[in-house]
Amino acid sequence: MNLKAVFFVVTCTVFTAIGQLLWKFSSDSFAFSLTGIFLNYYLLLGFISYGAGFLLLILALRDTALSRLYPLISLTFIWVAFLSLFFLREAISMYNWFGIGAIVVGVAFLAGGS
Repeated sequence: MNLKAVFFVVTCTVFTAIGQLLWKFSSDSFAFSLTGIFLNYYLLLGFISYGAGFLLLILALRDTALSRLYPLISLTFIWVAFLSLFFLREAISMYNWFGIGAIVVGVAFLAGGS
């Protein structure tokens, strides 16, 4: 697999996870109005982070098959778990840890090999 494409997708998942964390922060003050949306900086930064992830995914797809790269998108779940642990003080249960391990093993099987 193209290492540049893998780097782009893994970086994409980091930006996507950061975007989700920012949206979580934005939910405390979210309001369904034009000013409520445009003055919610966490919300806007979340969109920017997601946009950066989108662009990286597009760049990665230029060089490698979607079916090879897409399993790496599941890494987002891992980053979100760790970001939630450190920034939101959310607990990670034993089941979550097993799930994270399963994702890592699954990504290795699906994205690895020839």
